[in-house]
Amino acid sequence: MNLLKYLLLSLVFLGIGLGSGWLFGQIRAAASATTEARAIDRSAAGLPASDELIMISLSTCPVCNKARAWLDAQGIPHRELVVDQSPEAQRIAKRMDLRVVPVFVIGDQQISGFDRDVLTALIRQAAH
Repeated sequence: MNLLKYLLLSLVFLGIGLGSGWLFGQIRAAASATTEARAIDRSAAGLPASDELIMISLSTCPVCNKARAWLDAQGIPHRELVVDQSPEAQRIAKRMDLRVVPVFVIGDQQISGFDRDVLTALIRQAAH
């Protein structure tokens, strides 16, 4: 009986370990993917019509933390929607079918992932 419990626990921990490894790989691959802007329908996503920079993030995401620190250091005003802390952010992320964070929305453009150069260019474009 103890051997059966040991085997079951081993399988559970193996499954958790494999799942975590796969998830980490997906996050790392998404973070290193090429970042480019694409058009977004703000009303369909549940976002108000605005030129305000919105960052959709997770509180535990290292790339999100890096992006947040960069925005703050640059003095770039933004609104952050933290998916794991806000029902509103969860609804918006679901409507947008988000698979990666951070996601930035400014005007009618969306960027998935964090690339300083692409984000800077989009902010400058929105300012004109």
